[in-house]
Amino acid sequence: MGPQFNVFSKLRKITNNVDDEIIKIKINDEVSARYISGIDPENKYKCVGRKLKFNTGDYKEYEEFNEHLIKIAGFKDKGDFLKSSGPIFFEELIRVTSESFTIGPIICRKLYNDFKENFGVARDYFKQNNIDDKYFKYYFMWCRALDAAKENGILVKS
Repeated sequence: MGPQFNVFSKLRKITNNVDDEIIKIKINDEVSARYISGIDPENKYKCVGRKLKFNTGDYKEYEEFNEHLIKIAGFKDKGDFLKSSGPIFFEELIRVTSESFTIGPIICRKLYNDFKENFGVARDYFKQNNIDDKYFKYYFMWCRALDAAKENGILVKS
């Protein structure tokens, strides 16, 4: 089993501890601290929008998917990508290497726009290179997840 992703949209700040669906944002790494923009980790929240859960296969497939994103963004490989300066399509998702992270609504909105803007490029890339259909399905899942998270929500990898 690979990484699990949880998406919560339309988070609302709550002030009591009575609610049974409290979402507490955990910042356990430097990446989450940089990418949490738009949500205050000191507050507690309730999700009043969509909740999604998905995975992208096993860890090998997740890494392969990121390699495909690098090529869709116009780079030949990860080394080429890492030498470049931003802004770059999918940059925040590709640069995340930690086991778990949280991405806030501002970065989710940027990533959603990256996925949306490159949808046709991705479809053609996967088709022309005879790449397994599951990777385009992963691309579509990310579009759907980021569409929800961009609405004052978060995306959490665990």
